Amino acid sequence: MPVDARSMETTLLGRFAARPLWQGALLLGAAHLVLALGMLIGSLVLSGGFGAEEPLLPGPLMAAVRGLTAVLLQPGMAVWSAVEVEARGADGLEWAVVVLNSLLWGTCMALLVRSRRARAGT
Repeated sequence: MPVDARSMETTLLGRFAARPLWQGALLLGAAHLVLALGMLIGSLVLSGGFGAEEPLLPGPLMAAVRGLTAVLLQPGMAVWSAVEVEARGADGLEWAVVVLNSLLWGTCMALLVRSRRARAGT
């Protein structure tokens, strides 16, 4: 189904695509960071914590929450586990990897929005 260029301008994504790429990447990266950390905290809470014998959610639903959390934290956590940093102050470096991971996701999403706008012919 073709996208009408005029209707694209009035939609939220159309107005978002009109912003400079770096602004879109920052906004979507921040949204990704909030979502990823929210899912991480949510999965820890819903699993009953570290010492729980059984999760608060049923098995398949808990597996879905954990899977979504793992997807949102990639590829940053794959890089982090490959590097195996044991140095002092590694917590700050790990947070930097999480933030850079969200910026990567934000940049990719902003580019996807821009490509959709380009396909619409605007």
